Amino acid sequence: MSLFSNVPLMNRFWREGMELQPRWFELFDNLGIKFDYKSEESEQTSLSFEFLQVFNRYSENHRFYHTPKHLLDCLNEFRGIEKLAKSPFVIASALWFHDVVYDPRAKDNETRSGDYMRRVLSNLGVSSQAVNSANRIILVTDHKTSIENIDEALTVDVDLSILGKPEEVFNDYNQNIRREYLWVPEDQYRVGREQVLRSFLDRSQIYQTKQFRQKYEESARINLERAIQDLEK
Repeated sequence: MSLFSNVPLMNRFWREGMELQPRWFELFDNLGIKFDYKSEESEQTSLSFEFLQVFNRYSENHRFYHTPKHLLDCLNEFRGIEKLAKSPFVIASALWFHDVVYDPRAKDNETRSGDYMRRVLSNLGVSSQAVNSANRIILVTDHKTSIENIDEALTVDVDLSILGKPEEVFNDYNQNIRREYLWVPEDQYRVGREQVLRSFLDRSQIYQTKQFRQKYEESARINLERAIQDLEK
């Protein structure tokens, strides 16, 4: 029996949810938390409950980019380079929770997401060392906090990989960010959004790692320049 046998099937991201569900249990299996997600007797356990809580948070109505699709895209992006990580399962934990709290009006989403992650992982029996490392990784996804190691660098690059995607994918991302900030007047949004995009474009290197620079740096700069030009019209 699927965890999506009831109301979650009505969720607009149920397709992503069906793909994310086994990935959640795979993560905890790798972290040493054993669970048979196919067992009907296990469906009311805390692990399955927490999955639905996380999934529903990513599915909140005010989200258009920071959704289960973004989460799944990040996990898929990381899967391609996880061999480069020192602690891949810690990075995966951080990715699962890095946007679990997302309020576009707030300035402490990363801190609150880290707090949420701490509670869930600790309650599920994950080691304090792994929890602390994952929390630090979540904090650097504000793209302002200094990066101290390869795992933090890889996570930040995964989160920013959207900037270097094909033009139509980037455009969808850009439009969905605007939808998340519909409460901001157009003129104010254009000014603020340009500042954000320029903060990436003005970096000597957008991506922290050689692998992501080779894959996305050039296309990210083209996308950012085009988006900034559109904002200035």
